[in-house]
Amino acid sequence: MLPLSPETCPYKALQHSLVPRATTLERMSAQSKKRTAPRDNPAMAHRQHGPARAMAYLRALAIELFRLVLPLHCAGCDTANHVLCPSCRGELAPRVFVALDDPLLEVWAGTLYEGSVRNAVARWKDRGRADCTPHIAHAAYLAGHQLTHFLYARTRTQETHTHPARTAADAEIARESSKIKTITLVPMPSRPASRRARGFVPGHVVAHGLGRSLAEHGWNVTIADNLAMARTKQDNVGLGARERRAGAAGALNAPERLRVLVAQSRVVLLVDDVVTTGSTLGQAKRVLRVPSGTLAAGFALAATPSIKSRAKPGPKHRDQGDRGHKRI
Repeated sequence: MLPLSPETCPYKALQHSLVPRATTLERMSAQSKKRTAPRDNPAMAHRQHGPARAMAYLRALAIELFRLVLPLHCAGCDTANHVLCPSCRGELAPRVFVALDDPLLEVWAGTLYEGSVRNAVARWKDRGRADCTPHIAHAAYLAGHQLTHFLYARTRTQETHTHPARTAADAEIARESSKIKTITLVPMPSRPASRRARGFVPGHVVAHGLGRSLAEHGWNVTIADNLAMARTKQDNVGLGARERRAGAAGALNAPERLRVLVAQSRVVLLVDDVVTTGSTLGQAKRVLRVPSGTLAAGFALAATPSIKSRAKPGPKHRDQGDRGHKRI
């Protein structure tokens, strides 16, 4: 369980990479071009002599040879010389909408799992494109800015229904206590074989990106990454809703300390990378035994198109474009 504050990001591998920037190869190429600038450039004159100049040429040569052997292509559309091209980054940018309007667990998603988003996420997870991790984390970070408005509205509504009548003193105490909001993000675990093959857990990447932006909005965030597989879960690729629900039953296990943390939280947000039927998120809520006074919801970076017909209308962001589905 990792506490998260607005000033710190516990996922150190992503702490400085949540804002998209040039890839390592692009930065190295840019640096080599600067170091091989003409001698008549006074600002670069001190770098044009001796070992520094030789190293610049060797570095540029190594980059070009590397690109000849292993050319870099966009994970979403195969555009050359991009980890994720600007167009695909725009498609991945979240426009949060209600993916599942289930009375037991409402699930929100950042975008639809189709086209370039599907290609990028699938290659990131299962085809060795771990270089997409900063872009995935940044998409989750942007989604957190949209989710925070929804979460504040939901918690205020729940407080009104839970305590319809308050004295003036109670109302003042409630206002003071509401200034510190506690939220626990529970990312969905991966199968051990998948975790070893990828070197990371997709749900953890999404949760840490999401948690950073929520912390910036004043939430007291804890990322509880100790939800575990109780048994080896089957691969859900290609399975229908009934098979997915059957596969999710009994597949997760929550330690007692995680249940205690959930009981102490104002909001519990179950996090996954892709949602299809919501069976995994629903099973996670059951094993966590979320109390009735705690707001529980789910979030996924992307939702499959089959879920689109069940999307719930919601207020729109005026600064976001319409993609044909409802969003916060």
